[in-house]
Amino acid sequence: MDRKPPSPTSTRCVYLCFAPEDRATATRLGVVWRAQWHVPLTLWEVPVAGTLAQRIDQSCAPGDVVLLLLSRASADTHWTRAELGACQLAAALQDVSMLALLTDDCSIPASLTASRCVDLRGDLNAAPEALWPYLAVATPHELRAPNPRAFREAIAALFRKLGFAVQPRALLSDSDIDLLVSTRAISAAGTTQSTLWLVITRHCDGERITISETMQLFYSLAMTHSVRRGLLVTNGQLTPIALGYANECGKRADREVHLLDGGRLGRLLVQHPDVAQRYFRGSIKQG
Repeated sequence: MDRKPPSPTSTRCVYLCFAPEDRATATRLGVVWRAQWHVPLTLWEVPVAGTLAQRIDQSCAPGDVVLLLLSRASADTHWTRAELGACQLAAALQDVSMLALLTDDCSIPASLTASRCVDLRGDLNAAPEALWPYLAVATPHELRAPNPRAFREAIAALFRKLGFAVQPRALLSDSDIDLLVSTRAISAAGTTQSTLWLVITRHCDGERITISETMQLFYSLAMTHSVRRGLLVTNGQLTPIALGYANECGKRADREVHLLDGGRLGRLLVQHPDVAQRYFRGSIKQG
């Protein structure tokens, strides 16, 4: 059955990331893509200046798609093992989809799930058709955990799946901070860069988070001066005013304080069904 390609407004931009050894394959995929779909595609060679997670944060907009070309040249590199989880988190915060394209026989990194790898080993020309099912928006339903403790454990498990080191109750016992998560990435110069996040988990049971709650939670994250990145993770939603406040806080140059709300969290969990099924059994499906 013929399928109509997505309109330019349904997917704003597509970015194809590849190792230097795979430039010829990436270029060929770009030609195939542009010939069949009228959606902008940009080639990103990795490692790039800074880290790919930073580039996603700086260049991508909601609705964009980041494709990672997986081959023997790239799948088992230190860069892929170290940074892939951080890239998935960066993509989730930007409401960006991230997929892997398998172009030859290679191992799938532990922070990915096979369900998010598009098999192109047989025919690179089939890429646009093979990608079609993955470009639809994943719709989370009833993203529920039994209680705040179970929700906190679910978020810790998700970060571990992404390759982060997780330290629970990292600060003082009376602090609002639930987790300290960290990962390492390799810069373009070959140096190791550590990334630390303070995480507050906020379990919701149907109600929206108000502006006063958001201000208090973000204040707790912002006042911990030893770490400059903070993240509020919730299975719920914020009121419009609270969401506007959260978006403004995330723009501060001296402090990165971000929100992973129920919608973005649900789309990230779709990429890791083992975590979703363990902690949110029967509550997430892809629409």
